[in-house]
Amino acid sequence: MIHAVHNDMSGHVNGPVIQAGYIDAVNVSTGPVTPVPWQLPRSASPFTGREQDLRRLHDRAVPGALCVVTGTPGVGKSELVTQWAHQAGAQGLFPDGILYAGLNGFDLHGQPTDPGSVLDGFLDALGASHLTRGDLSARARHFRSVVTGRTILVFLDNAAPTGQIEHLLPGTDTATVVVTSRNQLSGLLTSKGGTLVKLEPLDDRGAVDLIRETLGDRWVDSDEPHARNLARLCAHLPVALRIALQLLVADPHTTTGELNAELGDERERLEILETDDPAVAVRAVFHESYRKLPSDQARAFRLLGVHPGAQISLPAAAALTGLPERRALRLLDNLVGASLVDKVGRHRWQMHDLLRAFAHERAEKDEPADGLRNARRTMLDWYTHTAASAGIALSSFEPPPFTPRAVRPNLTFADDTAAIEWLVDEHTNLTAASRLAHNLGEDEVAWRLAVALGGYFYRRKPWNEWVEVCQHGLVGARAASDDRAIGLILNGLATAHQELNQLEPAEQHFREALEVWSRSGDRQGYARTANGYATVCAKTDRLGEAERHAMAALAAWSELGDFRGQGIVHNQLSGICSRAGRLEEALAHSSHAAELLKSVGDRFSEIWAINNIAEVHRRAGRLEQAIELFRTVLAVRQGLGDHYGQAVTARSLGMALRDHGDVEAAITALTRSLQLFAELRDEPNAIDVRRVLGECGPANT
Repeated sequence: MIHAVHNDMSGHVNGPVIQAGYIDAVNVSTGPVTPVPWQLPRSASPFTGREQDLRRLHDRAVPGALCVVTGTPGVGKSELVTQWAHQAGAQGLFPDGILYAGLNGFDLHGQPTDPGSVLDGFLDALGASHLTRGDLSARARHFRSVVTGRTILVFLDNAAPTGQIEHLLPGTDTATVVVTSRNQLSGLLTSKGGTLVKLEPLDDRGAVDLIRETLGDRWVDSDEPHARNLARLCAHLPVALRIALQLLVADPHTTTGELNAELGDERERLEILETDDPAVAVRAVFHESYRKLPSDQARAFRLLGVHPGAQISLPAAAALTGLPERRALRLLDNLVGASLVDKVGRHRWQMHDLLRAFAHERAEKDEPADGLRNARRTMLDWYTHTAASAGIALSSFEPPPFTPRAVRPNLTFADDTAAIEWLVDEHTNLTAASRLAHNLGEDEVAWRLAVALGGYFYRRKPWNEWVEVCQHGLVGARAASDDRAIGLILNGLATAHQELNQLEPAEQHFREALEVWSRSGDRQGYARTANGYATVCAKTDRLGEAERHAMAALAAWSELGDFRGQGIVHNQLSGICSRAGRLEEALAHSSHAAELLKSVGDRFSEIWAINNIAEVHRRAGRLEQAIELFRTVLAVRQGLGDHYGQAVTARSLGMALRDHGDVEAAITALTRSLQLFAELRDEPNAIDVRRVLGECGPANT
């Protein structure tokens, strides 16, 4: 029996309708399936210390964004973006896929990747290989058409400074583009409106965490100081740290301390951080960037490697390169753009230690010997004569130890404030310049730097640097057989040891200086040294001997008609009399000292005399007068920027307040004194302040 079949259909139908008695299956084709590319390279493990950078990239790499991630060679730009892209992909942020291209912009052995071949690969991955014909512009248009409307990430890794990126950018606001490059690609960012993400080396914690993840907790916890030192020697660069850690993994009998000792030799450091794969060796990574530099930038880069300090100012860079400041500034900005130099302040730049070692290596290999020698000498002369000019502005009451000659760039100092600011900024470089001059046998530079910096060292009290610079200078002065330089440097060296309470070497150097002055007949030098020797005698409770030396100094200054010198000795005599309990004599000497020093306009030394007046009042029990004067002195010293003087006065003020019964205010003053002495790295005085704080109560030690 055949039953009638009736088919009803309702609604709107667009297209053909098939009617059949029985349908087993229906296959509907909607066209070719679009592939979802996932081209990310494998991420490195372990990966740590970059949480904040990952968040920063996540916030900026939004749909429609163009981000350029830049940073110094070996800092981990590619790995950061790879890690972030894996995380973002796993979170479903790019449902239409991730495209990746290694552009080899800084490849040591090959050529930068051709943009056309990158486009062919992208089109093929997107299922549009039939569009890979035509010239570069045509393929770029096809690529933009294919990705329009897709939520996709385009990761362009290791881009060259120019010429690779423009044709690889999608035109849709649904696509995200992240580029890594050692160059900041400022032209691209300006024309396309992208954002720059600068990646810095790992911080201490991140570097130690990387060591911990690689070697294990026990390795780090048993010797964390060595772990931190290893991070420092590797400039906190992930590429260098990973190489160093693999050396430890490969040879478990080598300790971190032993590896650190090997890496401590800057000349050997790059050699140690080699691998069997030149592409990831530290030297090769740096060389990829160096060989891309134009010749003038390459020369500036390698000469920066022979600069003795970590930071360099614009005038120093101009002196080193022999260029006008404007031209030197342009080259420095170029090197910042290439991520080979960091700008760390207004007209101040620096390289990390590994790059400096590489630049120094290139200078010795690529710079003509005469050119390198002249560059070093010009730079050392510039530091020496500029320091001498600053010293004259700072110690205008002292006759200059030598007449500085004009150097280029020629810096002038309007007053002692301008001089002290420059010297504070440059004192690390000046110490390093002294060390370099000593190592190169530049005797004249070494002794001139030592005497030029005497006034600054006396005011600011960086004792260890003071001792080092004087030791280098003394070698140079003796080689030059210059008695005046020898006497000045022996006096400075003795004063530094005396301030450090190293009284035996201080006394020895004062005696040697007195012999030099007596032999040469230099009464001014004799007076200065005899007064300093009196301080050592007073500290060792030889008060009679101290007074004899001070009176001899006073007689010499009186012969010379030097009121300032007389004032300084009267202040010395005030301290000696105060120690001896002769307080009224002490007050008379310090009061006379203040009058003499005020009459010649030496405010810095006058305040020392007023401080001594206050100290006499404190010892005599006139505490209210002492406290008022100490507060006045402290305010003036703050205005003068005299950190050491502030520390001394704050200690005395604290002691006066304690004796007056105001323990809370005493603790505040003493704590400030302790902070200042700690900043000055003055441990002998810091110990004394801790003792006084302890007398205010056990909780304050």
